[in-house]
Amino acid sequence: MRNIIVLVFVLFGFTLFGQEKVIKKPEYVIIANNEIITKEKLDEYGKEGLIQGMHKGVTQDERDKLAEKFGSQIGDREFIMKIDILTEKEKLKVKIT
Repeated sequence: MRNIIVLVFVLFGFTLFGQEKVIKKPEYVIIANNEIITKEKLDEYGKEGLIQGMHKGVTQDERDKLAEKFGSQIGDREFIMKIDILTEKEKLKVKIT
């Protein structure tokens, strides 16, 4: 019985140490209209209803092209989000309907 209680306390102690590890959140690069934008600008586009589509992730070829264009701004970021914004004609069409 004593061994079981000691085992429970030991296992409980391991779970406490496991929760202290800080997990790094992945970093995003948000690209809209061929420029890097902030999350606040993305929220602004969303409130105005100008977002046509969102693509989370790109192919390696696209990533290489974007890294060549933007250089160190993309760096080793884990995720690249491409945002499609409505054109002027599409904005008018959406407002009419």
